[in-house]
Amino acid sequence: MSGIIRYSVFLLLLPLTLLSNSDSLSLKERMQRLNENSEIHYVLNGAVKEKIAFYSTKAKGVIARAMGLAPLYFPLIEAELRKNNLPTDLKYITIRESGLNPSAGSEKGPRGLWQFMPGTAQVLGMKVNAHVDERKDPLISTKAACTYFTKLYKIYGDWMMVMAAYGSGSGTVDKAIKASGGKKTYWEILPFLPAVSKDHIPAFIAIAFVYNNSSLYNITPTAAKFSAFSLDSVMISKSLSFEQISKVLNIPKNDLVLLNPIYNKHRIHVDEGKTMLLVLPLGEAVNFRRDEKDIYKYKEAAH
Repeated sequence: MSGIIRYSVFLLLLPLTLLSNSDSLSLKERMQRLNENSEIHYVLNGAVKEKIAFYSTKAKGVIARAMGLAPLYFPLIEAELRKNNLPTDLKYITIRESGLNPSAGSEKGPRGLWQFMPGTAQVLGMKVNAHVDERKDPLISTKAACTYFTKLYKIYGDWMMVMAAYGSGSGTVDKAIKASGGKKTYWEILPFLPAVSKDHIPAFIAIAFVYNNSSLYNITPTAAKFSAFSLDSVMISKSLSFEQISKVLNIPKNDLVLLNPIYNKHRIHVDEGKTMLLVLPLGEAVNFRRDEKDIYKYKEAAH
């Protein structure tokens, strides 16, 4: 995992809904600054302004929590996006989709940072079964998202259209293109999209804007316990529950759940002759190896 989370710091101003006309020009300049560092073309229109007002007031908690979780997930996501020559700003989709929570979703519906449906996950090669749900694995799901983005870009050649297809489905976007008379840009096909799909792009732009101008709205990141650089890992060869690991190593079970969202029912199932990855707080890999026999003995005693 690599990368550095940078938070933009700007002068403190009033909320968007109270800005004067002269301050609105400053808002445009801020959006332009966002454009200067991105392959994605951001626009500032009525729909986007409404979403900025929403995420900077009623939903500012969503941004604060995401900023707190960003050091844990964004370095990994950015690294994979760069590896696939994709815009790193696509990472903000995870805030819109899941609030940067890999466990977000429902059992039969979308799940994970990128909110993949079960069928899409299967097409992209992710395992979803009684023991694991790879949609909840930050690395595996991000690799799948990169594959999906690359495929969509080959079809549409425009990042706004790619994100529209990602959020609404290619079929929905294709129908809107046809209804528009063959238009090829998002803002041209917007009137022909179903109502449920019209908020996706304005929300994405607003999230990116508010995130990068958080001080403008007095948004402070929620305190985070871990970052991408405070993690360790081991390969385990026998099935274990989080409870067993927690008891022997004295690691809070909630930490194990947070760092290992891929495993269902808080248990790691390991097939004979296979190994599975366990992510731990920094330095705990040494303790795990030291106490591994005790952990497995605890398993035997517990069962």
